[in-house]
Amino acid sequence: RADWTAFGGSTERTFFTTEKITAPVGVMWKHSTSVYSERQGNRGGPVVGDGVVYFPSKNRIHAVDADTGELKWSAPE
Repeated sequence: RADWTAFGGSTERTFFTTEKITAPVGVMWKHSTSVYSERQGNRGGPVVGDGVVYFPSKNRIHAVDADTGELKWSAPE
């Protein structure tokens, strides 16, 4: 599993990885925040590091386990 420590995978936002991806590819988990942006969604995307996915949802940031989707924390509380 590749770490994406910046939006788009790198500071250049290449949306590209050299890591080999093997089939089958599918959704491992989904995480619902039940918070919706009043505009066209969030302006940022997820970043991944050390097995944790960090993503924005309106005025909060969430951290979830990359393998299970289990919520680790949200801020602000």
